[in-house]
Amino acid sequence: RLAIVISQDLVHSKLSYDDTENTTWSLKYNLLFQKLLGFHNEPFTNFDQLVISELAFYKTKSLQYGVPLDYRHTYTKTDWLSWIAALALSVS
Repeated sequence: RLAIVISQDLVHSKLSYDDTENTTWSLKYNLLFQKLLGFHNEPFTNFDQLVISELAFYKTKSLQYGVPLDYRHTYTKTDWLSWIAALALSVS
């Protein structure tokens, strides 16, 4: 089982386990493969809710060419963005 550390406000997953201020984040491109393999993560027993929460958070971080890989960078990767987009339940 893979673990994802969720921010205290349950808005997004964190990049760092010791992020007490909830300021770290990263694209969780492996969520697609967790979904395909049927893994589930706490506190989200509903995996689709985790995906909805992450995608909504990514919309707030999007730059001109897409969502950066994490909070430390401004560049992105099209393969990671494609895997994230494949998680969406709808176009919106």
